[in-house]
Amino acid sequence: MKHQEIFEKVARHLFAQGGRAMVSINGGEICAYRGLNGTMCAAGCLIPDELYSPDLEGLVVEAMSDGVYDRLFPNINRLFLSDLQRVHDSSINWKSDSTMREALISVAKFWQLDHDFLAELSFSRN
Repeated sequence: MKHQEIFEKVARHLFAQGGRAMVSINGGEICAYRGLNGTMCAAGCLIPDELYSPDLEGLVVEAMSDGVYDRLFPNINRLFLSDLQRVHDSSINWKSDSTMREALISVAKFWQLDHDFLAELSFSRN
């Protein structure tokens, strides 16, 4: 997948999900690749089910070994994916549609991606 395709998939996923993917670890909550109720983070939604392992939880993409990263995210720039993961992980981005949109537009501008489609997205909160 190209950066634009990845960006659109992740952005649509985050808006459809409407909240962070979280798990409880050692008495605290952390962002997760796979969270409660089938939620997934920005990077987690790109991991095929057969490659996911609970051992990934608590490990940001920047800290993954090259072998693990390349197996999970072949041909995806690590810094680009890290930027998307940070959008998911920052609680302030989830305050409103507009704060999420602004965070994603910032990523899109840095990576020179189209972001016009973001105007049509809104949180789906059940």
